[in-house]
Amino acid sequence: MILKNIYSSIVYVILSMILAFLCNSIFSLEDNFNTLFSAAFKDTNSADCAEVIPADYYNIKEYDIRKMLNEDTDVSNYQVEDALLLLNTQLIHENQETQLSGAWMIRNFNRDTNLSTTKILEESQEKYEDPIYIPFICKSFFGFKLGDRLAFKHNNKTATYHIAGFTESILFGNRGTIAFELPDKAFKTMNEDFVEKNENSKIILIKTQNLSIHKKLLSLFKNVPYLNYVDRISAAFTINASMKVYKYIMIFFAVINIIVVALIIKYKTQSSIINGYKNIGILKAIGYRSDEISITYVIQYIFLSSLGYITGIILSSKLYNSIFKSITAETGFQWKNNINLIRIICFFIISICTIAILTFLSVIKTRKVSPVKALHGILDDVLHISKISSTKGVLYPNFIIAWKLFCKRKKQNTVLIIIISLSVLAASFCLTLYANIVENKKLGLKQISGMENFSIILQLTDTADIEQSVKKIKDINDVKQVVKAIGPGGSVLFCDDKINARTTVYDDYEKIEKVGLYKGRYPIHENEVVISAALSDMLKKSEGDFITIKNELQENCNIGEYIITGITQGSYTGGIDIALTFDGIRQIDKNAGWQTVYIYTSEEKNIDKVIEDIKQVCGKDITYIDNFQNIFNKQFESVTENISNLIILVLLLSICIISVIIFLVAQTTLLSNTYMFGILKAIGFKTIQIIYQAMASMLPIVIFGSLGGYILSKFFTDIIITLMLNKMGVYKVNFLSPDVYISGFVCLLCIVSSIVSVLTLWKLKNETPISVIKRKE
Repeated sequence: MILKNIYSSIVYVILSMILAFLCNSIFSLEDNFNTLFSAAFKDTNSADCAEVIPADYYNIKEYDIRKMLNEDTDVSNYQVEDALLLLNTQLIHENQETQLSGAWMIRNFNRDTNLSTTKILEESQEKYEDPIYIPFICKSFFGFKLGDRLAFKHNNKTATYHIAGFTESILFGNRGTIAFELPDKAFKTMNEDFVEKNENSKIILIKTQNLSIHKKLLSLFKNVPYLNYVDRISAAFTINASMKVYKYIMIFFAVINIIVVALIIKYKTQSSIINGYKNIGILKAIGYRSDEISITYVIQYIFLSSLGYITGIILSSKLYNSIFKSITAETGFQWKNNINLIRIICFFIISICTIAILTFLSVIKTRKVSPVKALHGILDDVLHISKISSTKGVLYPNFIIAWKLFCKRKKQNTVLIIIISLSVLAASFCLTLYANIVENKKLGLKQISGMENFSIILQLTDTADIEQSVKKIKDINDVKQVVKAIGPGGSVLFCDDKINARTTVYDDYEKIEKVGLYKGRYPIHENEVVISAALSDMLKKSEGDFITIKNELQENCNIGEYIITGITQGSYTGGIDIALTFDGIRQIDKNAGWQTVYIYTSEEKNIDKVIEDIKQVCGKDITYIDNFQNIFNKQFESVTENISNLIILVLLLSICIISVIIFLVAQTTLLSNTYMFGILKAIGFKTIQIIYQAMASMLPIVIFGSLGGYILSKFFTDIIITLMLNKMGVYKVNFLSPDVYISGFVCLLCIVSSIVSVLTLWKLKNETPISVIKRKE
């Protein structure tokens, strides 16, 4: 039977292979992440959490801190190490035009601690006089290489090093927290000659199960100049967040694939019964039972499924690292594709059993086959095959025949249209992501991040007169707006004695474009606040409710009560943040001051020119200035790259699935209507006309399915994106539908479907009226 239906068998094996590939990839993403995370945690003896505070502050509070840690029963071990925290420092890579600015942590490579130790993944064979060891994510995500030069520019000084190795760390080697490591001599030199006194830091590494020690330590950290905190849970979320999106998409296609496989089994077994019903009658006549005949079909599909599954699993294992390289790069792990045999065996057994049951149920109608009727060619009462009359109707005959062929498959058409609709929905979803995030970054990424569309970021010295500087900048040509700010994602404030939230303050919220505003309005008065949607859900509060806010890190801190005037969304500051007026934050922090100046330019092409003009008018008062658009796009570079790769995969899968559906329909149509096609030939229809009639009966499936998918995409694309990004703080998006791309894809589907149907039906040219009538007899 397999050799008689060789093309159908190949298609089935390919679909089974794709299903196994998708399922094994899903398992691998999950299992490998858990395995690598656990291995890195164990190999480095990682702390469960870490607190980074100024060294001077630690020295004052050392007794109280150690006492609290020693007395806490949940703390099994802790250690304190020296570190440097380079504030407002530019990181310059020799092959990167854009300079990254921020706070960079430096650890001592030769430190005498056994918590969160250094694990070297790759090390240069060449010995450098100025080596630096950096997290592996800098290679996998940013593209750094061994031997590259890396420079820190800070306080008008520059320190340059060669990358001597890549390290792995749970707490200090992910996109959220990156720590570089210098040998002892270079570390001491940087400490003495490069950093300010307040940048000497201490890292408190703590082994604890429930992480409650952080809340307790906050009671000691009053008036601390800065505090950085990271734990294993936040690190795991940062590492794993983006992979979940790709897993959801693969699960979606795996489900569609399963449905298509089930349909192939149903309709191909039906076609096999129609094609071989005389042989079934003969087998029954010589004593074979219906169950024995059914088992032959079951064995056939078990064999084909096994062949496809084994091939798919092997391909997934071999090609996994190259196909998913851009996705796994964001984890910061040196990815290894470890096969989970237990999962694969369970998948194999469950799938094979399901295939066996589906096949057995599909061929159960062979019980109704009577040897006598089968030998006489009577099968209508078994499979309820309907006749098509081509003589009735006043319209063009080809149209009438095509329409009747289409109407004959009502139930089948309904199921297939639903599957095609879902496939087109998936394709439309990815095309929408591509159009709004890759092509039009301003529209898509701004909505997801909730970050304003600033042109330039500027930071001034502590001694600079910020008001005078702002006044000078406003007079520069092509400057559209100047905004003074704290943050976004500034100091941490405690809301309703429950949750810590990042703070954002702008001098006038009417100056900004309000990209992240979800509901309501931004604060105007000192007793008003806007909170993020994620924080709103956590606190169970919304517009019109009151919340209390305080700074836990301040001694004798003031507690302010504010009315919520709006809700924001976005992932840029972690999804948990608040926005206040300047007078509002001064109620709880009298020392609050402007940290950053953001500038809007009239046109994006003028940004570099405006930067040069600002340098001229502000001069030495500038500590940092850069093109904010470049910085923003650089942070989302991996996202755009992954979406570009993802869209190719999804479009190919969609085309494959729809092509298989058309192949399936064409084969079923051919086998079910061979006798009618023979009669049409006898009355004068040419082979090409009959092929066009059959093809025309199938195109409505693609057209209606594509239309359904397009309509679904209009209603559900934004909802799906929101659900996928909900945990990142995104609650609403309004993406533009790329109608041109979707229309082009639908046209491509129609062309491919037409080609597949013509190639499948081409065997009609070998059929003659006499051969068809003889087979019927």
